[in-house]
Amino acid sequence: MFLLLAGNKPYSERASIGSKTGYHIAKSISLSFFIGAIVAAIICPAVYVSSVIINEINTWAFPVAERPDAIGQASKIPAGASKSEN
Repeated sequence: MFLLLAGNKPYSERASIGSKTGYHIAKSISLSFFIGAIVAAIICPAVYVSSVIINEINTWAFPVAERPDAIGQASKIPAGASKSEN
C-alpha cells in the first residue's frame, strides 16, 4: 500500500511537490496503521481479562439453588401422580 501511494522513486529523487506530498501522506497512513496495531495489541488483552473478571463477579449474584417455596420445585411426589377428584 505504501508503494502504491508513495511511488517507486526514492525520496531524494523526487522533484515535484506533489510526489513529495504523496510520500509524506503515505508515511502518515502507514504510521497510523502501525500505531493502531500497537494500541490494539495492548488494549485487547486488557479488555478481555477485565471483562472475564467482571463477568465472574456478576455471576456471584445468581442464586445457587431454588428457594424452598419456588414454583416447580422438586418434590418426592411427581406433579402428575397426585390423586384427582372426578
